Amino acid sequence: MNKKTIQANIELHTRLADVYKDTEPHYRPENVARITEKLATIQKSNEAVSLLDIGCGQGFIIDIAKNFFKKIRGIDITQSMLDKVDTSSSNGCDISVSISTAETITYENNTFDVCTAYAVLHHLENVFVVAKEACRVLKPGGVFYSALDPNYYYWDALKTLPIDREYHGFIAKELENTLKKDRELSETYNIPLDVIDTAESFKHIQGGFKEENIIRWFKDAGFSYVQICYEWFMGQGTYIHDSQLSSLVTGIDAYLQEMIPVSRHLYKYISIDAKK
Repeated sequence: MNKKTIQANIELHTRLADVYKDTEPHYRPENVARITEKLATIQKSNEAVSLLDIGCGQGFIIDIAKNFFKKIRGIDITQSMLDKVDTSSSNGCDISVSISTAETITYENNTFDVCTAYAVLHHLENVFVVAKEACRVLKPGGVFYSALDPNYYYWDALKTLPIDREYHGFIAKELENTLKKDRELSETYNIPLDVIDTAESFKHIQGGFKEENIIRWFKDAGFSYVQICYEWFMGQGTYIHDSQLSSLVTGIDAYLQEMIPVSRHLYKYISIDAKK
């Protein structure tokens, strides 16, 4: 990550530090439940003890992982975010955080059982370099997990739609979010638009992540297994709380998952599961 990108990320997250949990979708209850289940499964399946969280921010992953792991380390480049991480633990989990870039992790080879980078990859310039670092610090057989990074096919589908037409509620909402959200963020918190674009280059400049690129980067970085999952189809987060519709939502998700890759443009985010 070059100095311009680092500075943009530090400026963006310093300005958002006091409102971060209110502006990010991480903290929505349906997402917290999903990540809790995911981390519990990773820990149990791999009998994992230690976890490194790259780009830990204010500790979203740490807050959940401390219930399952015995040792957690978090790294981030923004001190104002690290200042808000809760390193306490009721079950004796050893937690500490420190300043570090994702490209130059200071921990030794073969240190951690699990490495996470939640909603982080789209803030980077060179994912391959970070994948290499993650692979290096993982023990043999160690697991990498990331999620909530933009799916290229979703954003591309929205960008190709004519903007002078009326669309169904969810499409209209997503178009508005895509075209106006960052401008509103800029105006509300006095953040220059070019700072937002630079801090999230993979989202705003490159348009999200393509499955084939990620698989190649992680394989070349040394991972023996890489799987890409598509998550949160359009409207899923709205209907998932409706008890009368939740089973229908589950069924729709299952059907769309079976239809991938044809249906992958309907999912907003991707997640990555990789094994060293």
